[in-house]
Amino acid sequence: MNIIASRDGVVVSAVDQYGDGYIGFGGSSTASYGNFVKIQHSDGTYTLYAHMLKGTIRVSVGDTVEQGQVIGQMGTSGNSSGVHLHFEVRDANNNRLNPLNYINADNPRPVESTGGTSGGTVDSSSVQGRIWNFLISHGVNEIGA
Repeated sequence: MNIIASRDGVVVSAVDQYGDGYIGFGGSSTASYGNFVKIQHSDGTYTLYAHMLKGTIRVSVGDTVEQGQVIGQMGTSGNSSGVHLHFEVRDANNNRLNPLNYINADNPRPVESTGGTSGGTVDSSSVQGRIWNFLISHGVNEIGA
């Protein structure tokens, strides 16, 4: 699954050196995040996208990214026991902030098409489409799905 930038910003970290697989508890070590991208935003906040699949990060330090731009793919690198996205929002002092205050229905989200490219529509017969429909039909909101 593609990971997209939640807001416009500048890439300040992009680590793509870890293969998939659990590496043990790393505490606050950046190795515990595995492969990750960190983006700084104009208001001083940062977003962090961790446990990415090795070799799929599409941005480099210094790149300017736009909201909705694909930056890589989900993986299970670092301190991870399954494929997922670890998403954080932090302030300029490195304090964690509630990400629900920064993501809403107005944030454009490209979705996988049957051809595997972003910007299409969810094919309800695809695995992603079936999972999406199942989660939505069982009361999970769009952000959770």
